[in-house]
Amino acid sequence: MSSLSAPPFALERWFASHAGGSQIDLSSSGAPARTLNELLALATPSERTAFDAVSLGYGAPDGTGSLRAVIATRSSACATADVTVTCGAIEGLRLVVD
Repeated sequence: MSSLSAPPFALERWFASHAGGSQIDLSSSGAPARTLNELLALATPSERTAFDAVSLGYGAPDGTGSLRAVIATRSSACATADVTVTCGAIEGLRLVVD
């Protein structure tokens, strides 16, 4: 049993009360709400066409082969099979700790 006696969600409430006060917020695990039109307005016409084929569901649990291959090229000592992509930091931390 933990001796910590913080009220439930106290940290989340603190973050929420301080949100938006800085230009860059490294404590946030989410992104500001944007519409699809706002995001697509940032893309070139060819990028917008490419987005038409993008699935909005979760990908492969360890990352698609093409993504892992691109990541592997950033290290001369790493092969595609050595790369695992996680959906968030907590999954990566769990892999490291276990």
